[in-house]
Amino acid sequence: MRRAKYRELALLAVIAVTVLALGRIVARDVGQSASDAKQLYERLAQGLELIDELQFDMQEVRRIVLYALHTSDANRQLQYAEQSRSIDAGVERLLETQATIFTGAPTKEHLDAVAAAWHHFLRVRDDVIGLILEGSLPEGVALDEHEGAARYSDVRQALANLKMSFESDAQRQVAQARARADRATVRLMLLVSSALIAAAVGIYLVNRRKHAEQALRLSEIRHRAIFDHAGVGIAEVDDNIRFVAANDRICHILGYSRDELLRMTPSDLTVPEDRPRMDEINEQLTDGRVDRFENEKRYLRRDGSRVWVHETVSAIRDANGRFLRAIATVHDITARKAAEDKIHASLDEKEVLLREVHHRVKNNLAVISSLFYLQSNYSSDAQVVGILHESQDRVQSMAMVHDSLYRSTNLSAVEFGGYVRRLAEHLLTTYAPITGSVRLNVEMEPIELTIEQAIPCGLIMNELITNALKHAFHTERAPELTIWGLCNPDRHCEFSVHDNGVGLPDDVADGRTLGLRLIRLLGTQLGADLSLRRVEPGTHAHLSFVAAPRPTAVGL
Repeated sequence: MRRAKYRELALLAVIAVTVLALGRIVARDVGQSASDAKQLYERLAQGLELIDELQFDMQEVRRIVLYALHTSDANRQLQYAEQSRSIDAGVERLLETQATIFTGAPTKEHLDAVAAAWHHFLRVRDDVIGLILEGSLPEGVALDEHEGAARYSDVRQALANLKMSFESDAQRQVAQARARADRATVRLMLLVSSALIAAAVGIYLVNRRKHAEQALRLSEIRHRAIFDHAGVGIAEVDDNIRFVAANDRICHILGYSRDELLRMTPSDLTVPEDRPRMDEINEQLTDGRVDRFENEKRYLRRDGSRVWVHETVSAIRDANGRFLRAIATVHDITARKAAEDKIHASLDEKEVLLREVHHRVKNNLAVISSLFYLQSNYSSDAQVVGILHESQDRVQSMAMVHDSLYRSTNLSAVEFGGYVRRLAEHLLTTYAPITGSVRLNVEMEPIELTIEQAIPCGLIMNELITNALKHAFHTERAPELTIWGLCNPDRHCEFSVHDNGVGLPDDVADGRTLGLRLIRLLGTQLGADLSLRRVEPGTHAHLSFVAAPRPTAVGL
């Protein structure tokens, strides 16, 4: 009986073989004292000595245990899986809390994991005993061989005796012996499960430390490779704004060696004109008003030449927000700045030429307008004189467009609101002998039109204002002329000319005059909607069209 129980203990003790060496290391790493560790190893060794004493075949034991697990019914296998998961969960909880096994009082998680492990191994033990009692052993375990057969026969007989009645003194002694053996088994299982958990924790801690060290080394190598071989200049300054690190690229940009740069400050390299602004930005960076800034500035190279750079500077602060260091990336933009200077110079030349063109066109149109005026002085026919004056006004309206462009800071567009106001004032002066004093109301929003639309639209406004001044004001009412215009965000523009006069004469209303035909022709060119109607009092003309997209500014 004693030998049978020892064999049963041996089946459980064999589990400790794989963790003995690890347990020795783990116990030391997690803080176990030398004397306690020695006691642990001695207790493990006691269980292992049973195997040596009985000369138990390790491979045989392994096949029996695996066979027991394999031949268990589905419910039993499911229970094993659930128990394994409970053990894994217990160990996982220990790993998450980084609990130690042999220091201090055991935690609830520790006891739960040990209990789960004990329950699991106990079921395995019972299955193995059952197989031995039934004589169902895995293939390869030779019961017919005299040594193996005798040994397993003894085990079967001893275990079968456990099923007998325990009423006799001998049977009670067997029960007591078994109870003592069970207690020994519990102690051994607690010890083994603790060792297993300790091994897992130790492996976890060791691996985590190794992985952290490896990740740190890899991060340092990656950072150093990026820093040293980046295609842009990178520099680091301390809390006194002195260089503490510089890569090869920034040394090449500035023409200094790394050792020379590390003895300098960014202010030493900045051109005098840029230093006040940079000192102010650095102060904002160090006192926490900004954490990052981008800037274009000039540095002095070692040979005395100047280099344009675009730099991005980011602050590094501690948990309390105190400035520690700053990292700067520097791009050499000298070539780009040179190209920009060339472009600006070319644009300046073209702007001068374009202004001169508009100025000359305006002057030529002024000459034509003067010719019409001079010609009118040589005619005594009032109708001819009127035609020449109208032509003079039309030429003058075009000349004013070119004059507006010549005087504008944007050579690609005409500010049409201001243009209409000047045109109306000019026409009021021209027709003052006929109309007398006319009250002019101009309500125009700032409207920008391209020259392609400004000239035809300006001619239309010239005709509408001229018609009002020529035909409207023959009443006793105080003459009043109102002009308004607007352009919404969709570039839909509307203009109107309204007078409080007698209304349009029939020939004008019917469109038989040159002025009305010209208005309709120019309106078609603009794609405009045009309406001209009598109202009480006076006449109302309305013009609407979609303006071209807002032109890009050309000029200073």
